[in-house]
Amino acid sequence: MLLDLSNEILLRIAETFGLARDISSIAQVTRRTSHLLLQFLYKFNIKKQGSSALCWAAQHGDSLLTERLVREYHGNVNAIHNGNTPLLYAASNGSIKVVDALLASQQTQINWRNAEGQSALWCGAWYGYIDIVKRLLQQHHIQVSGCNTRTC
Repeated sequence: MLLDLSNEILLRIAETFGLARDISSIAQVTRRTSHLLLQFLYKFNIKKQGSSALCWAAQHGDSLLTERLVREYHGNVNAIHNGNTPLLYAASNGSIKVVDALLASQQTQINWRNAEGQSALWCGAWYGYIDIVKRLLQQHHIQVSGCNTRTC
């Protein structure tokens, strides 16, 4: 059976998959495969899917997954998925814990604007998330007005 195979063989099999959902399917079979393949799945996502899992985690307010992808797996904190970065998703959805996890990375571009000219600060203010606006305003390089080269 598949579950009788060694960890090394299971990882080799996972390496042949081209889709994250295939890796995820095997990872969900047992605790052993979950522990073994979730790490592989996160690395696969960062390397081959542009850190879309980090965008998903930010969009859905999953602070634990966000923190893990940023700290342990060095996910791209500026990944663009459907036109937004993880920070814009977090600011739009009111997740201060996700915003904090993203701001912990020095690579996070806090002033990045999407195609509509919206920044994380703009999104937090628009949706009325005062705690997020305050946290962003505490950042040293925050641009309160004006625009960046992406939209001007």
